[in-house]
Amino acid sequence: LSRESTHQRASSFALRTAMTPHSRAAFNTVSCIAFIAIACAWMFILTPAYGGSQACDMSWMYPKFTLEPDVELASSTHALYRYEDRMHASHTDSSRVSCVVAVVFVPGTGGGYKQVRSVGSASARARGESSTSSCDLRYYAVHFAEELSIYNAAIMRRQGKSVRRALRAVKGLEFGHELANARVVVVGHSAGAYAALDAIADIHDEFADVTVLALAAPLAWNPVALTRDVCGHLRDIERRWRASGAADIVGLASVAGGARDRQVSSLAMASVDALVAKGNDGDRNDARGTAFAARADALTAVGVSTDHRCAMWCKQLMDAAARGLVDAFPSAMSAAPATSAARARVRAIADALGYVDSGDEAPRRTWVFGLNARAFEVVQERAASGLAAIVAHAFVEPTFGLGC
Repeated sequence: LSRESTHQRASSFALRTAMTPHSRAAFNTVSCIAFIAIACAWMFILTPAYGGSQACDMSWMYPKFTLEPDVELASSTHALYRYEDRMHASHTDSSRVSCVVAVVFVPGTGGGYKQVRSVGSASARARGESSTSSCDLRYYAVHFAEELSIYNAAIMRRQGKSVRRALRAVKGLEFGHELANARVVVVGHSAGAYAALDAIADIHDEFADVTVLALAAPLAWNPVALTRDVCGHLRDIERRWRASGAADIVGLASVAGGARDRQVSSLAMASVDALVAKGNDGDRNDARGTAFAARADALTAVGVSTDHRCAMWCKQLMDAAARGLVDAFPSAMSAAPATSAARARVRAIADALGYVDSGDEAPRRTWVFGLNARAFEVVQERAASGLAAIVAHAFVEPTFGLGC
């Protein structure tokens, strides 16, 4: 369903109740045809022929996780872990550590804290291979006990609260609650990016520098936001993000998986337009500004499409993202206004990923069954809420909203 549908639901009930038996039968017939068409499209989308074969290389690491026992989050099942790569930690030259940046990973629906290991280890390698001195990136990961958050606004709010507490705890652990040197990066996968934005909208002014890297996150369109409560929560995050000034001073990079990602396939889903301030020396969705969005297969340093969970272990993507985080925080950082610092961070990440500011995403693939590949992406984006709406309007009274 489109966002405009929210303005039409007020008349939907009156239309539904006024249906004659014939009009109801016609509506049900159209619904069945739509259902069959969507089902056929998904049958093709789920085949290996759509999106190509798996081209990601595996990431390898020597993980070490340490529970932070004194950190209390919003739920007894939530926890905060510190991550280190044992191989690279043992070779770290402490004399090169002139500044520290805390990186906090937030997992998505059904995800776990151990997903941080690929980007954490890639960052350790990138820093060790760098010819210039950079800040020490210290990794943490929030654990949500694999909650299925994206379907439930109450769980999403609780996760946002846990991320707020985790960020404040990390600030105390790494910076002693001092603002001047408190630099933090939040890496959010899928729905974890919503929890990150929810938290940062409230507390970004408690840090000197905040950057967000969203991977396979449907920031512009959540395909499974099927209730008004979830939609309202997501719109509230956008509202608070802009009202708090985060749109002006928080760097935001969003990467969609591409065609192999059956949940977040297109740039339209990962767009940051609603979260970026207009003007200020850069268009919306432009790496010259404080934010940008791109597809993984359109990034020259990545060049492959990733499936949804693969986004957190695909070596091509993890290596490029890690290089961007290392380059974004050189040890010789000069004092700069928050907006200028955010632009510099985003530019470094965009350059490392190979972002080409072309104003569009990857070129469209060839036509399939007489339809452009973009048509199949639209099915991926809209199918879940579209099918729910068909079922609701065909069999039950539409007394509640579906889709955002």
